[in-house]
Amino acid sequence: MLFYTTDHLGRPVAEKKNLSRIFRLKEAVQKANPGICTDRSTIWTSYHKTPDNRKKSPHIQMAEALREVLMNKKIHIYPDELIVGNYSSKRVGGSIFPELHGVPVLMDIFKFSKRKINPLQVSRKEILHLLKIIPFWSFRFLALKAYRSPFQLIRLLIHQLKGHFYIINESGGISHIAPDYEKLITMGTEGIVAEATRFQEKSSKDTEKWYFYEAVKIIANALAKFGERYADLAQKMAESESDSNRKQELLEIAQICRNVPRKGASSFQEAVQSLFFAQIAINMESLDNSVCPGRMDQYLYPFYLKDFQQNKITRDKAKELLSAFSIKTSEIIPVFSEYLTGIHGGMFNGQVVTVGGLQPDGTDGTNDLTYIFLEIMDELRMRQPNFHARISNHSPQKYIDQINQMLSGGSNSPALYNDTVIVDTMVQHGYLIEDARDYTGVGCVEPVAQGKSFSSTDAALVNVPLILELALNQGKRFGSRFRSGAKSMPVEKMRSMEDMKTAFKVQLADQL
Repeated sequence: MLFYTTDHLGRPVAEKKNLSRIFRLKEAVQKANPGICTDRSTIWTSYHKTPDNRKKSPHIQMAEALREVLMNKKIHIYPDELIVGNYSSKRVGGSIFPELHGVPVLMDIFKFSKRKINPLQVSRKEILHLLKIIPFWSFRFLALKAYRSPFQLIRLLIHQLKGHFYIINESGGISHIAPDYEKLITMGTEGIVAEATRFQEKSSKDTEKWYFYEAVKIIANALAKFGERYADLAQKMAESESDSNRKQELLEIAQICRNVPRKGASSFQEAVQSLFFAQIAINMESLDNSVCPGRMDQYLYPFYLKDFQQNKITRDKAKELLSAFSIKTSEIIPVFSEYLTGIHGGMFNGQVVTVGGLQPDGTDGTNDLTYIFLEIMDELRMRQPNFHARISNHSPQKYIDQINQMLSGGSNSPALYNDTVIVDTMVQHGYLIEDARDYTGVGCVEPVAQGKSFSSTDAALVNVPLILELALNQGKRFGSRFRSGAKSMPVEKMRSMEDMKTAFKVQLADQL
């Protein structure tokens, strides 16, 4: 059963009194000048500069470094917020990942605030902080550790800086994941710690498995304490708040942040808040690019339905909370150099929220949250989240009509996904049918099973037209004396399109 109100045209709407808060939040984010935050890079570097820390298991290093970030990064609660948490010290900002791609990115450190396209605010003090970390990471970042051969490393760096043939995104970290947020929301970090402890007890100490489960426990406990930092801040703000309504909201936020993510969510608002704390943490741990909430309308629906049936939440309130969450996802940007910004067409963060489509049992999953998200897409029209809508043979006509109306009216969302084709393709490539039906998009367009995939779907970008050029010129670029690819058949000796295809395949294989 669906629960929503409509306007005189039959379109789902929320009450205007709820929209005012959302539009104030939207305006605050859109008016903010994007900037670079030094918190993550400074704290991460400080941890790894300690020699004893560098001797620990990689799992423990990652977990403890993330714990330090969550415990020491600056936190804020902005006016009007109901879903709290900040990715960076800036209202809209991005972090530097020196152990991944951060050192090459910092080649632009004096250009960030002056560039014409996508300038990033960074103060002199922040520049000094960033300059101080470069020497430590200059010979420690990921790409340097990936290649033993100096020749391969030099070739990689040349191609990464020029990008004529390819860009290996994986050299800056993988990310592009859709975590099992349903598990965190349901179990809480206490439940995850208990589960990790059970697995750890079955593992031999000082093995990779044992360290992995120990790392899970460290991160889970840190995430719980991260939430409690916001609880303390909300409590403190409430004590000095003069507006009675806002004071009550802050007190409720404080209580929610003491409950989640430590415990399983007991309400819809707790579920959304728990999810967002984890979203921040994973963006701090991994490369901040395409950490995807995924099928929110599916795994949040039980919390919404329970609260709705018990008269603890209205549809409009749920929409307000999900709108607030959506706006929060626009507060993070990836810090790209001017060159990488051009390659990627801007500073795209790719936090995918997927709605609609099949459930694991093959039935249609469209529910009231699906329609709420469609309304949010159409009304907010912000750069994040990256909204996707799944369509199957079982999708309600009303759902399809609403999407058509949105897109024909100029909305930039959602991107559309054909369940029939995608599910069948995923099964052909080894996914269980239940997992394939439960897919979500990540990144730009890549389907993965929610909570069960780490596919590195954005490993590299390849300049395919340039491969064709090499195929037409025996592995050389036009006008160049030097061979950039493999030697292939001269074009004057080709007698068929098959010869052309063969030469193309030779050049493509060489570049890959």
